[in-house]
Amino acid sequence: MAFTDVLQVFAQWQTILLASAILLVVYVFVSYRSLKSWYGDDVPGPSRLVYMLDLFLYKEQMHLQVDSYYKKYGKVFKANVFGKIPCLMVADAEMVKDIFVKEFDCFSHRPVS
Repeated sequence: MAFTDVLQVFAQWQTILLASAILLVVYVFVSYRSLKSWYGDDVPGPSRLVYMLDLFLYKEQMHLQVDSYYKKYGKVFKANVFGKIPCLMVADAEMVKDIFVKEFDCFSHRPVS
């Protein structure tokens, strides 16, 4: 195998790696934007990285971590389950009653998670 052949193979791998890196950056940017638009900036909550770290650190006592989020962020806050799946957590009994009973028609076709 000549030196020029090695350079050609190396150039092909550089192109593949560069294209993969660009696609990864675009994917992360698009997924972040879609999560941000789902919540908007008005709903407080921990970042994805903090939530994932807490998931691994407090896996036996996650209910205590969710309680600390409730105390820190209020009765309604956001979380990203497994870093990507958006979840809106409601800790007010009256609001839950409004959602499940009074406004059932507006929320009846939502997937159960």
